[in-house]
Amino acid sequence: MKWLLWFPSKLFQFGVWIRTLLYDKSLISTYSADVPTIVVGNIAVGGTGKTPHVEYLIDLLHSHYQLVVLSRGYKRHTKGFVLAEHNNQLVNAQIIGDEPFQLFTKYADVPIAVDKNRVEGIKNVVSQLPKTQVVVLDDAFQYRPLQPRLSIVLCDSNHLPVNDNMLPLGRLREPLSALHRADVVVITKCDTHLTEEQMLEIRKTLKLSPRQQLFSSIIQYGDLKNRYCESMSISTLQHRSVLLVTGIANPKPLCRYLKDSEIVFYHMAFPDHHDFSKADIESIVRYCDRNKDAVIITTEKDNSKLE
Repeated sequence: MKWLLWFPSKLFQFGVWIRTLLYDKSLISTYSADVPTIVVGNIAVGGTGKTPHVEYLIDLLHSHYQLVVLSRGYKRHTKGFVLAEHNNQLVNAQIIGDEPFQLFTKYADVPIAVDKNRVEGIKNVVSQLPKTQVVVLDDAFQYRPLQPRLSIVLCDSNHLPVNDNMLPLGRLREPLSALHRADVVVITKCDTHLTEEQMLEIRKTLKLSPRQQLFSSIIQYGDLKNRYCESMSISTLQHRSVLLVTGIANPKPLCRYLKDSEIVFYHMAFPDHHDFSKADIESIVRYCDRNKDAVIITTEKDNSKLE
């Protein structure tokens, strides 16, 4: 398989190199918005924790600035620009995408917009919401037509983007050298915060310049929440039949957390951004029919669609 994927990988790498060269040499024009723009992204496929870090930025900024989140709205069933309004009861994951809908349900005072064309999306945001002071863009590091004010790139601590190949042979969307465009690099999903020595080693490994800031982050699981948003301790499920349903890029940390919490579970794993079908729901129902005391655990992102 590696030999079969080698040529497509090199072809993709060449295409990315040409595109990067054209933008770096300003042979293709870029757009710089009047309103400050913050991009959160990565250079490798897979779950690096973009949505939790976007939420972290929202928590930091939205009480001080008129903030709007702009996303592509991946796998939504609509086209063009959509501004999700909180007085619209018809907004769902099919209209704006699962991750934007997750943000929409959590932040009642933060407008969420989607547009595959981020430049047009920003222009529409500023036109329809003229008081906007900051736009946070989810997964837009590879969107070169936009010249952001600040670029934040996330790297999974378990899969640093070194000694890897370009898609489809490897996991890289762009080569390691693309990190030079980042203002901030965050090493995510660390077990503990990295020491100064570890940070220096990673800075050297990723070939970061002195101007680039480097941070580490930890994701900690909170209590479970039922559909009525009531909290319950994970320990209450230690003697229950538990069905874990996920449609995320990397469910391994969640599985590890449940095992460490002494939860015995059966895992139905679906691809990232999975659209649950009638057959999928029937499979879940059959499991619950066989296990009368079953509890279903899922992620916030998947819950936005399963609801």
